[in-house]
Amino acid sequence: MPANILIVDDEINVLSALTRCFKRAGIRADACTSGRQAVSYLMENKYDCIISDYKMPEMNGFEFFEIAAEITATTPRLLLSGHVDSELLETAVNNCNIDSFLNKPWSNDELITLVRSSIEEGKKKKRLSQKLKETCQQIESASVHQNDRLPDPIENGNIVADLIFKPLHILSGDIVDYEYTDTYFNFAIFDSAGNGTVAAMEAYAMQKQVDLTNELEPKEFTEELNNRYAADKSPSLFTMSLGRIDFATNRLSFCQAGAPNAYILSTDPSRRLERVGLGGFPIGYSTNESYEVQEIQLEKNDCFIGFSENFTDRHAEALETLLYGLPSLSVEALKINVSAWCDQLNQTDDISAVFFQYKPNEIH
Repeated sequence: MPANILIVDDEINVLSALTRCFKRAGIRADACTSGRQAVSYLMENKYDCIISDYKMPEMNGFEFFEIAAEITATTPRLLLSGHVDSELLETAVNNCNIDSFLNKPWSNDELITLVRSSIEEGKKKKRLSQKLKETCQQIESASVHQNDRLPDPIENGNIVADLIFKPLHILSGDIVDYEYTDTYFNFAIFDSAGNGTVAAMEAYAMQKQVDLTNELEPKEFTEELNNRYAADKSPSLFTMSLGRIDFATNRLSFCQAGAPNAYILSTDPSRRLERVGLGGFPIGYSTNESYEVQEIQLEKNDCFIGFSENFTDRHAEALETLLYGLPSLSVEALKINVSAWCDQLNQTDDISAVFFQYKPNEIH
C-alpha cells in the first residue's frame, strides 16, 4: 500500500509542486491550504506523515502541529519552511512536537528521502507504542491476578486475621499469605529484593514453593528454602517472616530470614508492645545458614503485626509510638491506623503487613 501523507501550505503553487513531487515518487498526498482545514482532514483520515509550512494565516505551523500531536501522537511531523530562524526552530522541536525540518526552497530528492525515513521511523514508533500498550495491559492484568491471590480476611474460632498490601508500582515484590485450620494458623511474609515486574515474578516463584496448608516447621522450612536458593546461585535475595500458631499449645513459632519489623501487642500493660523476631540472613545469601525460631506463648487477645519492609530507625520509632498509643486492640484498629500511617510515608518500596489477633476458643 502506498504511503499517504498530508501537506499544509497557504500557497497554492507550493502545494501543487509538492503534490507533483510526491506523485512521481509513488506517495499519495492530500493538500490543505490552512491548519484549520488540515485538522479536519486529520480527524477523518490516517496519514503516514504530516508536512506543514510555518508562516500561515489564522493558525501557524507550530500551532497546527500541537493539535496534530494530540490527534495522532505517533505520526511523524515535518516542518518545511523558509521563515524559521534557529532559535525558533529549537523551541519548535522541543515544544511543538516537530520531528524534522527542511528549508525552502527544497531539494526534491532530499525531501523524498526525508519523508520516507520519517515514515519508517513513524511505523517503528507505532509498533513500539502498540507493544507498550499491550505490555501495560498485561501488567494491569497481572496486578489484578496478584490482588486476587491475596487471602481473604479470617474471622473465626481462635483467630482474626487480615493484611495490607501496598505496591510501590502496579506490581509488588511482596507476598503475604496465611492459612487456617481447626488446629493451626500458618502465615508468611516474603519480600523480593527490588520492586516492580521482575520482583513480582520472583516473588510469585517463591510463593509456589510455600505450602501453608501443611503443618510446616518454620526453622526447617526456612533453612531448606535458603539452601535451595543459595545453591542455585539466584541473583536475588529475599527477606522472609514465617510463623505457625499451634492452637493446642497457644504457641507461636516465629522465624525470620532478614529482619522485617514484627510486634506483639497485648492488653496486659506490663507487656503492651514487644518487638519480636531474631533476624538472620536473607534467603539465598549463603548455604547452610542456621535460622533461629522464637517461641512465643500467646495469651487471649494478643495481637501480632509483621511487615515486609525494614523501616529506618526514625520510622520504626514513630510506628512503635503509634502502636503503643492505640486505645484498643483489634485487627480492624491495627489495619486502619497502620494503613493510614503507611500512606504518610515517602514510600520507596512495596509495603505489606499481616495482622492477627489470637482469640482461643471464641466463636464469632
